[in-house]
Amino acid sequence: MFREVLRMLVSEGGENYAVFTARVYRGAILRKGVEFFIQFSGRRGATRVLMDVPLARLCREEALRLREILMDYPSWSPVVVRDVEGCITSVSGYVDPSEAAEIAERIFREVFELPGNYSVEIEVGLG
Repeated sequence: MFREVLRMLVSEGGENYAVFTARVYRGAILRKGVEFFIQFSGRRGATRVLMDVPLARLCREEALRLREILMDYPSWSPVVVRDVEGCITSVSGYVDPSEAAEIAERIFREVFELPGNYSVEIEVGLG
């Protein structure tokens, strides 16, 4: 499903986006819900999509695993996103749409360590 949504971002008109969100519940007694998400944006006819993973959602180990995954993809081209104080706020960069689906899947499984049967809600804006 990731692949079809990401193809739409570069085939439809306007400023397009997709947010993939997975929710898991952790804790044996207090089942606390944890939300993980990856954002993509693209334009019609573009050859790459912009991927964004907010750093505030990642612990140090997750950020390191994310970096290792991204180094496996030659099409990955990082972009530095800073807040008003100059701090880097997210791991962002451009990637080939055909690789973006695989990267998203790897991030959910290897970075966020979601179980094999996780489910994802997809929000898509085409405009």
